[in-house]
Amino acid sequence: MNQSKNLLKNTFIYTIGNLGSKLLTFSLLPILSFYLSKKELGEYDVVLTTISMFVPFVSLQISDAAYKWLLDKEADDYEALRGKIITNGLLIIVATSAVFLAGYFLVGLFVPLNYKYYFAAILVSSIFLPYFQQVTRGLLKNKLYAVAGLLNAVFVLGFNILFLVGLKMKLESLFLALVIANVATCVILAHFSGIYKFIDLKLYSVALQKQMLKYCLPLIPNSISWWLVNAADKFLILYYLGVNSNGIYAISSRLPSIITILNTIFILAWQDHSMTSKDSSIDSKTFDRFYTFELTFVLVLISASKIIVEGIVSSNFIDAYKYMPMLFIGAAYSAFSAYFGAYYLKSGNTKGIFITSIAGGVTNIVVVLLLINHIGLYSSALGTFLSFLVIFIYRFIDLRKEINITVNMFKLTSLTVLCIAFSLALLIHFRYINYILLLLATGIFLFFNSEVIGKLKKMVFK
Repeated sequence: MNQSKNLLKNTFIYTIGNLGSKLLTFSLLPILSFYLSKKELGEYDVVLTTISMFVPFVSLQISDAAYKWLLDKEADDYEALRGKIITNGLLIIVATSAVFLAGYFLVGLFVPLNYKYYFAAILVSSIFLPYFQQVTRGLLKNKLYAVAGLLNAVFVLGFNILFLVGLKMKLESLFLALVIANVATCVILAHFSGIYKFIDLKLYSVALQKQMLKYCLPLIPNSISWWLVNAADKFLILYYLGVNSNGIYAISSRLPSIITILNTIFILAWQDHSMTSKDSSIDSKTFDRFYTFELTFVLVLISASKIIVEGIVSSNFIDAYKYMPMLFIGAAYSAFSAYFGAYYLKSGNTKGIFITSIAGGVTNIVVVLLLINHIGLYSSALGTFLSFLVIFIYRFIDLRKEINITVNMFKLTSLTVLCIAFSLALLIHFRYINYILLLLATGIFLFFNSEVIGKLKKMVFK
């Protein structure tokens, strides 16, 4: 199978798992908005945002090292090395999790911690789950990876309905459902991928652990910088605008997860391709199709955002649609940044990832601080878009020095400007503006992506 077909195959496999899981997660929106108040949803979002800040420090990003090492099939005695990689990576996260829990509960003796046990359980499960996921990918069991992602979403949705709707547990139900889902998914991955067969304490190696840490430790600042881009503004919203505004913004950021589906699906497949490809040049045609598909799809989502929100979300959260357009565009540029970021990972240039991500993180914080008192939640949405735009431009310029790449900047810029224009048009107080924009956006999407849609049809109905 040639590289192009392999990339398309992996993209299709990841689509099944990620599309299904994201749609199931998306179906939680009506439940959350009708059964939780703005304050409760805001608190939930702050807890998860805080956890996402701690995860890189506790996990040490060891899952990325395990994934990279497992894909190196040309290494000497690869079969024996797999067990060594999996065992030592697992030992590292067991040790760091134990240290965190000891310190966390020690602090809890002196400082009151809200949702203390839920916080600890979610954080630890959020460390082990990515590790098992990345190891599964490293073992080239992509179908299992996709199915596990789908099952995780089924568990989250099912237990949320049981606890929140059936047992009336309120906010605690969200935390408990997430813990159960993560643990269950870890067990499924460990069993069906055969990870447990590779674990052998006799394979403990300080030398290998040092090598893995040398690779992944520079990724921690990168993760924090991505946290600055994606999540830090939520604390600024909490401080300047209050927890209710945080609840509205939480709903706003949920809908753009639809475009994140495309990001995750393609970038996962692209990472597999770029990690194993011998060709150092970026496939310009692939990127052209990718950004064209994504930005034209963003046009459709921008046009439909108000219609969707009015149809599925409680009236208490109706203003959420106003902030979605910039978040959609930001999600697209997040994907473009990750596309080029795969080449930093391949070359081991984690410093390049860090520097570019820090530039984006600082941009986000500065934009929000300067504008939040003037335009409220719009500042956070705008900051998200501009931060990812900065990261993309920085990486594009930086990688041109090393990699042969051709991008139709006129086309990319034109589509981006069109997305911004649609975002502004959405604010016009005209009864049918949403439907007019949606009709135009659908036509543009079909026109630009007829070739890709045709190929996908052949793959599905083959």
